[in-house]
Amino acid sequence: MIEIVENAVQLALLVVCIAISGRNAARSRDRAGVLLVMFFGSYALGDLYWLLYRVFYGETPQLFYVADLSW
Repeated sequence: MIEIVENAVQLALLVVCIAISGRNAARSRDRAGVLLVMFFGSYALGDLYWLLYRVFYGETPQLFYVADLSW
């Protein structure tokens, strides 16, 4: 149960990081900012996959392809 809460908090903070980085990238029109948004986005998708698997099945996935892509 604590792992689900921890992953949910991590996902929420990643969404905040995506929003802040996206706003800064749009203001400055910097390529590094766009890459940072894409990194946070891919990491958030991997974390979302892991969180949903834990919620639906109640166990850690044996094969976690999407979560590894975010690393």
